[in-house]
Amino acid sequence: KKGLSKTKMHLYKNALTSVRSLGEILDDMVTNSHLLNNYDEAHGLINKHSREDNIEIPLKWYGKLQKWYEANERYTKELEKNPHSLSLKVKRIKVLNQLGEWDKVKVLSEEALKQADNDIDRRKIAKHSMFSLLLLGDL
Repeated sequence: KKGLSKTKMHLYKNALTSVRSLGEILDDMVTNSHLLNNYDEAHGLINKHSREDNIEIPLKWYGKLQKWYEANERYTKELEKNPHSLSLKVKRIKVLNQLGEWDKVKVLSEEALKQADNDIDRRKIAKHSMFSLLLLGDL
């Protein structure tokens, strides 16, 4: 709790003295809440400010806050708009893995691997899909 209080104090101090936008400050708070495993506080802040200040919740926050169903919905919509985005596919693989959607992980991983043109991308795909493939008996 003491570490959390210090972090909150630091973030609020930055918010009061900063020229950064509210969105940037909330992003820092979400990141720190993720690191401290304090998701309830971050959920409250995001809900409050998204309602009162019309701040759109960035896609990356859903994963940080472990809101996997919402993340899956948003990544699915984003992939419909941009079906060739390898980074979106990799992020959705991660989300599907968290949801236990092993068959979908397998299909999307195979598709992403065909698209990957370097070892770094292939490693990212493998990192997020290996557990699912082991459970399916495909490794």
